[in-house]
Amino acid sequence: MSTGASQGAASRAARLESAPEEPPSTASHAPERLRAAIEHGAHYLPTQGPLELFIHHNTLHAFESLPFHRAITTAAKLVGGRGYLSEARFREAYAAGRIDDRDLELAIAYRRALPDAAARSPHALASPAAVLRAAMLHDLDVEPAARVRWRLREDFALTEPGDELRWSVCLDAVRRIGRSRRPDLRADAAAVLDRLGELSHRDLVRMFADIDVSEYVDRWLIRACAAHLDEGLAADRDDDRRLGLYAHWRRFQRPGRRYLRGLPAALRLPEDPLDAVAVSLAGLGVGADRVDAYITRVLQHLPGWGGLIHWREHNRDHRPQLPPVALVDYLAMRLLGEWSELERVCRDTWGCAIAALVEHLRQRPDEAAVRLALHEGHVSDVLARKSRRAMDRGGATSEATCAALVEEIEHDTEGADLERAWQLHRLTRALHLYGTELQATPIERIAELSSLLDGFAAAVRLPIWQEAYEIHYRDQVLEALHDGREHRHVATGRGQLQVVTCIDDREEGIRRHIEETEPRAETFGTGGFFGIPISFRGRNDEEFSALCPLGVTPAHRVLEVPCDDEHRGARRYDSSRAAVRRWRGHWRSILGHGWASLLGAYAVGFFAWLWLLGQLVFPRRFDRARRLVTRALMPEHPTVLTTDESCREPQHAIAGFTLREQVERVGATLTNIGLVRNFARVIAIVAHGSTSTNNPHYAAYDCGACGGRHGGPNARLFTLMANSPAVRAGLRGNGIDIPDDAHFVGGEHNTTNEGFTWWDLDRLPDSHRDDFRHLEQVVAEAARRSAQERCRKFDHAPRHGGPEDVLRHVQERALDPSQARPELNHATNALAVFGRRRLTRGAFLDRRAFLVSYDPESDAGGEVLERLLMALVPVIAGINLEYYFSTCDPQVYGAGTKLPHNVVGLVGVMDGGSSDLRTGLPTQMTEVHEPVRVLLVLEQTPAVIAAIMARQPAIRRLFENGWVLVACIGPDDGATRVWVPDDGFVPWQPRGLTLPVVHNSAAWFTGHDELLSPARIVAPRRIAGAT
Repeated sequence: MSTGASQGAASRAARLESAPEEPPSTASHAPERLRAAIEHGAHYLPTQGPLELFIHHNTLHAFESLPFHRAITTAAKLVGGRGYLSEARFREAYAAGRIDDRDLELAIAYRRALPDAAARSPHALASPAAVLRAAMLHDLDVEPAARVRWRLREDFALTEPGDELRWSVCLDAVRRIGRSRRPDLRADAAAVLDRLGELSHRDLVRMFADIDVSEYVDRWLIRACAAHLDEGLAADRDDDRRLGLYAHWRRFQRPGRRYLRGLPAALRLPEDPLDAVAVSLAGLGVGADRVDAYITRVLQHLPGWGGLIHWREHNRDHRPQLPPVALVDYLAMRLLGEWSELERVCRDTWGCAIAALVEHLRQRPDEAAVRLALHEGHVSDVLARKSRRAMDRGGATSEATCAALVEEIEHDTEGADLERAWQLHRLTRALHLYGTELQATPIERIAELSSLLDGFAAAVRLPIWQEAYEIHYRDQVLEALHDGREHRHVATGRGQLQVVTCIDDREEGIRRHIEETEPRAETFGTGGFFGIPISFRGRNDEEFSALCPLGVTPAHRVLEVPCDDEHRGARRYDSSRAAVRRWRGHWRSILGHGWASLLGAYAVGFFAWLWLLGQLVFPRRFDRARRLVTRALMPEHPTVLTTDESCREPQHAIAGFTLREQVERVGATLTNIGLVRNFARVIAIVAHGSTSTNNPHYAAYDCGACGGRHGGPNARLFTLMANSPAVRAGLRGNGIDIPDDAHFVGGEHNTTNEGFTWWDLDRLPDSHRDDFRHLEQVVAEAARRSAQERCRKFDHAPRHGGPEDVLRHVQERALDPSQARPELNHATNALAVFGRRRLTRGAFLDRRAFLVSYDPESDAGGEVLERLLMALVPVIAGINLEYYFSTCDPQVYGAGTKLPHNVVGLVGVMDGGSSDLRTGLPTQMTEVHEPVRVLLVLEQTPAVIAAIMARQPAIRRLFENGWVLVACIGPDDGATRVWVPDDGFVPWQPRGLTLPVVHNSAAWFTGHDELLSPARIVAPRRIAGAT
């Protein structure tokens, strides 16, 4: 060992011996102040609950108070996520015609990206517009020097005429300009140290020592969180979890050992987790003025686990029997663990305590500068090896040596010159500037050109690309809706049948196919809870579930109970179900205990293998057999919902609905969708849900308006209310006269296998049997056509098969446990229309639109539209923005690919056996999605919309900050306007596009797997035998 190294080791040992054993003072961290700081940091955590309660929401909900593009930038600084597609993807879209020059021009104007004419140099080599266009259409980002050398030497990059001279001029110019552009490494390092708070000590140690203490801390912290938050997956449960996460963990920890090996052995862990937070912050040397930012940053180290803990803390009604947990518990464990590891690393590397690290590096600015330069990679290979050898000697490295290294690094500009020159060369080539022209140009003009390019960095270009991407689709849609006012069907008189579905974008296709199949049919769209928020418990449910949008607390409980004359069947069903539940409990107990689990696995392994083989090879037959056995063991029997208040249970304050409440809810929903006259003989109220096998994110495929669950109970309850004579009498008093021969039927559409389920058909009058059979024929044909349309986007699907082939395929996808994509869910959603069906009927919208039925003629003041916007825009925006961000950055904002996912504790998924909880959407749900903000098209005047925005801050925030795009169409004159930030509603200028005309949807989508532009459908055919 060298003398210097020996001295360094001796110095570190001396400092370790003199390390203080007393706990640090916490006087500067008041409990109230810490609680506020924790709540502030929690605001930026994901709000995703357990898997069974997966509800789509805006990934960047914490930043909604900011304009959209600024929020993306701000969030990127905190969590490191990417808020746009890559420029390479945008350039591909431009090459494919998905973005055109007009889109770019409008986007540049919207973004005000170009300087004023007065600020432009009259002698510039190129205009700012030309430079910006070149930077957007060509890859002009700086390339590493090593790659530039390879291109020049091996890739024959200088092949165009004049390239040699152009390159020589650019390289010379950059070298001359570069003399005044040398980096100041010491200032860079000082600036980083000043960011303590915004950066944690873990970040600083990672940047200055290339050591990440989280790799150790996360391992044991994840195990502790997973065990404590488990909701039923673990066979054994520790009763001591009742103490709380921190208290339970604290019982097994001793400073100086195991997980806290870096802390003084004399330190006593506080009993109160808030005190533990205060002790840790004091030990880390975090001042009171930096606590808010520091805690926010630390909570971002495992945001998935922290977010779930915070959700559980504030949703204690979710399974109250679960052990308590609080975010302060998690934070206390995290800070103690990081403090311990940071203390150990700092003493080993610098010989000082972590609390003194910042001051230590300030006193050694040259060492800090070299270490930061190494971390950021701005050092040539030769200097990097030399610098690392010096840094490895730790305290033995003198400041003089570090100062010499700083000088060498700052003056080693050859690599930087190559990078800048190659960037300038590509720019001048894109601008068609030749070497002879550049030779005759003053160096100041070339410097201006280079500076102009710097001003159009990716942070400027990407928002322009995004706006252009969205403008192109916006104009296509508005052209289609404008065309709809002139050519589409307007319903008059009483329809043959009427179908009310959820607004879900997947239902756009089924509605379109119903209308193509039966031209006399009318379809409507409303929130899938049908205006009846309830807490529901079905016959198979253990607990009540809230079937309503996010943020709504249901005030009424509804149960599914056996009919009065079905006591025998109900008792047999209940006893069989209880026996199955007991058997499962015994089996889980066996599998969770030592040798018994091994013997049990051997005993049933063969049968489990047969079960899996049946699911994989014969999914439909196996499912039929399973259903037959289930019905034999637990026979089905008629049930009814507890609709009215006479069904109230003593322990429930509100159960069922009063007559007045039923009249109000049915009347409000019918008024909202504009169905207040011309009722058909059969009106189908169709909810939706999804079924799939081996799919942890199953709740994400269900109805967002029902809190990520099936909406069938809401549809069934609505029909029971609407068919009630007493309710109809009340509605007549409110101006809604439902004829006696109009009958409502409740159903549910399975969006995965295209099946339809109908309820309470025993209440269907004999006089309506033929009408209902016709309804069944129509929806069955619509389901086959919908399956055909969906299969065009699936790999390995029979895209050109017959109707039965494609229907069989989508049914098998729902039953296949190996299928990562049972359906595409909300992928490609991009549009929401609030208006009459005449705007969209006969338009092919490619299953991308949320269709909300709304009649502006009966809503002059906008009260109905206001209710719809408040109830539905948060749902629509939540779905759209979660898909947007999960597509843009699958690793940070999304859950990544499903392939390495493992379910942990029934609360979430993580990669492999130990990782952060993966929030957001898996890649398999977003692969075909176009990340665009949803375009809301409102059939109402700007004045009415502005009045709603003034009354509703939540809606105004989403509109004005650009989280959703907004356009309006005048109900009377059809004038179309678009919302532009800072300008309000401005007239929209149509492009004069000619809409393709086809005779049905299949004629437009057959043979295409890409997203299609809107088309006009005329003369839809009816199914054979329809009357």
